[in-house]
Amino acid sequence: MSLTYKDYVALGNDTVEDWASYWAEGDTNWVSDKCNPCLIKYYQSCLACDQPSTIFVPLCGKTQDMLWLARNGNRVIGVEMVPQPCIDFFSENNIDYCVEKLQGIGDGKVYRSQADGLDITIYNFNFYELTAELLGCQCNRFWDIGALIALNPEQHSKYIQQLMSLLTPDAQGILFTVEFDINQRPDVASPFCVPENRVHEVLSPVASVKLLESIDTPYSWYGHLNLNSMDGKFYFLKRK
Repeated sequence: MSLTYKDYVALGNDTVEDWASYWAEGDTNWVSDKCNPCLIKYYQSCLACDQPSTIFVPLCGKTQDMLWLARNGNRVIGVEMVPQPCIDFFSENNIDYCVEKLQGIGDGKVYRSQADGLDITIYNFNFYELTAELLGCQCNRFWDIGALIALNPEQHSKYIQQLMSLLTPDAQGILFTVEFDINQRPDVASPFCVPENRVHEVLSPVASVKLLESIDTPYSWYGHLNLNSMDGKFYFLKRK
């Protein structure tokens, strides 16, 4: 019997521990050592503004996109729930950094660049407990290259609500999702399929949604998942 998307939403069960094991075991097919070409392509029209932006990168991992954004004069704030990629990002890019403990926030830490001209901060912390007060600001831009598709689908609405709480009322940004035949994959785990109607369902109440581009994702992203194909989609979002 075919799996419905409603069933699929209920079956997602990835945990922070799962993600920690992915990083520990090197099971990170999605990680690229280059900046995402669509970030470069759509930066000027979707993320740039008259003044340097404060760009939020949720569940950032060690993406090179943060380095590219910072080199273009922006303040970059990432959040990542697993410590290893936070360390890897700074060490692999030879960026001097410091680590601060978040007072009163359990094991939370902040990794801050100490390199001139690179304003990059990564919070190693539970995304859902992050607040604008803790950040010391609200972000006016965001680049979600892998957060929504990394989260169990039943968390999508909660994620969007949390994301909006960290953004200015006029914020805008780019969201990346993937789509595939859910019946070809027996385990319901990351990356999660997020069809276009799902994007509109969870985002239309709080933001305008415009499809920017559809791409064929690399085979390395989906070959090991027993999928025949995986489509990627980039959306431009602007808060209402």
